[in-house]
Amino acid sequence: MTDLQTAVVFGSGSMGSGIAALLASTGVKVHLLDMPADGPDRNARARAAVDLQLKRGGFFHKKFAANITVGNSEDDLAVVADAQWVIEAIFENLDAKRSLYAAIAPFLGPDTVLSSNTSTIPLAKLSAELAQEHRSNFFITHFFNPPRVMPLVEVVAATSDAPLMGWLIDVIERQLGKSVLICRDTPGFIANRIGNFWMAVAARIALDSGIDPEYADAVFSKPFGIPRTGVFGLFDYIGLQLVPDVWRSLHNTLPATDALQKYNVVEHPLFTGLIERGLTGRTGDSGFYNGPDQVIDSTFEYRPKRQVTIPTDLIQLVTSNDYARQVFVETLRYCCDHAHDIANTIADIDAGMELGYSWQRGPFALADAIGVDTIVSLFDDNPPSLLLEAVAAGGFYQAFSSDSPAKAESGEVLATSPAATLTRLPSGIGVLTITTKLGIITTDVLAALNTAAESDLRGLVITSNDPKAFSAGAELSSLVTGGKGFIDIGVSVYRKLQFAPFPVVAAVHGITLGGGAELMLHADTVVAHVDTKLGFPERSVGIFPGWGGVVQHLIRHLEAGTKNPHQAVFDFAMSAARLQTAFDAQDNCLLRPSDRIVASRKHLRDMAIQVATELAADYRPPVEQSIPLYQGQPLNRAVTGEVADVKVGQCLAQLLTGDGELAETEFSKKSTELAFEAISNPANAERAKAVATGIKRS
Repeated sequence: MTDLQTAVVFGSGSMGSGIAALLASTGVKVHLLDMPADGPDRNARARAAVDLQLKRGGFFHKKFAANITVGNSEDDLAVVADAQWVIEAIFENLDAKRSLYAAIAPFLGPDTVLSSNTSTIPLAKLSAELAQEHRSNFFITHFFNPPRVMPLVEVVAATSDAPLMGWLIDVIERQLGKSVLICRDTPGFIANRIGNFWMAVAARIALDSGIDPEYADAVFSKPFGIPRTGVFGLFDYIGLQLVPDVWRSLHNTLPATDALQKYNVVEHPLFTGLIERGLTGRTGDSGFYNGPDQVIDSTFEYRPKRQVTIPTDLIQLVTSNDYARQVFVETLRYCCDHAHDIANTIADIDAGMELGYSWQRGPFALADAIGVDTIVSLFDDNPPSLLLEAVAAGGFYQAFSSDSPAKAESGEVLATSPAATLTRLPSGIGVLTITTKLGIITTDVLAALNTAAESDLRGLVITSNDPKAFSAGAELSSLVTGGKGFIDIGVSVYRKLQFAPFPVVAAVHGITLGGGAELMLHADTVVAHVDTKLGFPERSVGIFPGWGGVVQHLIRHLEAGTKNPHQAVFDFAMSAARLQTAFDAQDNCLLRPSDRIVASRKHLRDMAIQVATELAADYRPPVEQSIPLYQGQPLNRAVTGEVADVKVGQCLAQLLTGDGELAETEFSKKSTELAFEAISNPANAERAKAVATGIKRS
């Protein structure tokens, strides 16, 4: 499918500007429009919003801010005519949204998607006054805040066969890197229908029962697998100024019999008083909390937070703590009562809370973990019928899950072990999946990589099944005990991959450090998820990157024409810095301009296979290079401090310094010798052993 190239976003609040920054970060040319400001700069609102996104890290990289053109909704409506996607992200008011749609309708093309970022208002109400030719292209695309970070986008369509729905979902998932949850056209959709109810119940029961905010947040955070913000901290994070619009919209839209009506936070005096005083949480000076140590009281004065002691075991907490029991029972009852109305499966409800609210497990999965027999005993009377069916079946997912098991990957398994699996796809492309925790590179992983390098393949993709990491680096205990032998094996295997007779593609994500980053650097091409964390932390362990990462990093700096490339490589290795995005890695020559950076973790592996297939068509293995050595003032002239650091600096400087040039093979030999010399130094060996065994250094 074709990529999204042009878009218009109306509304430059935190959501609108955040969506614009996300789109711009994926190469989309975006017009961000808001109401005209008073004064000479009528685009001041949108301009200030872009500046705020730059400060908050809303872009993948600051350079993408150039993809946004700011404007206003009076002077610049005509830009809609050139847009493939128009997103409305103004405040939650039905009349205001309908008025905006009427203003932009004359500029909409027959294949232009128009969508609303509403979090509560049903599609049928929003589109009621749209002309028929625009209704089929109208959707709800509900992003979560902040759009740069949160993975969920809820999508509502007028019909399941809406002409542009497939294209829109592809753009959101593949290009923007989000997870789409198809929702029914009901108030609040899935995540906010359940999430807002849970927040309202937890807040009102706490406030009405005299329970401190810090106590409520301690209960509904770590024990339940909920982020540490808890409930009141989450209100602060969202911004209390949004509570009247969002929650009142739900109250007004839902029937009087809906259980949410019993838990009105909009009219509670503590909420209204905080908003009146401008104490709106993250968007103000303070909110329920003032910094990490103070919390509001009923007189709107801040007091020190009280110490909270609660059971850490979830079952014990739910069965012994009345507040935990009340809130969870009410939330689960609400989920049971409305599951069939708002979602296709209970898994969709759990996904909404996991992706939209960052719960580790959704409410039904939590109930199964606690045990449905235990859960039903917590209900005073009249447990919901859905729960009774789950009890009879032995759990919610035993009774109701319609999720089909994952399909086994097609292809021939060439080798498998607890550390890695090598599969050859029908196309001849091999996929080596590292299966150790955090992709740690053990001797078994090195053996699997060696097998892959020697296999009959058209190409090879190296990836990891750990959701947090491609590879956090070499196993330190093997380095400590194996010494030079372990270093030698790593160098040999990595060079074998580098000069393999087929293309090697590294599909990297998450933590990619040390030996993991060095593995990546020996691939022909890298396909990197945008949030890949890259770096060489070896200096903090008492060594430098000893598996050829230094020379590969130097080659990339030389290709880029970096001024003083040897010093740049030396300084980066000595910094032990961890770069936060793939674009930062590109700035630092750990990734080449030709390497692919993708927003979608879900599509990372498939993209890498596609790249390997393309490279295999006319692949020629690389030719060994001769690398110029450094001559000049000592590279390590500024290194002082601990003996171990000084030794690493000396060895690394010695590796990069000399007369003339050095072939890669000789460079690798020299690197191995100096890496072993560094780790053999008593201070360095002591540091490495302390890190490997978890001993805290004094």
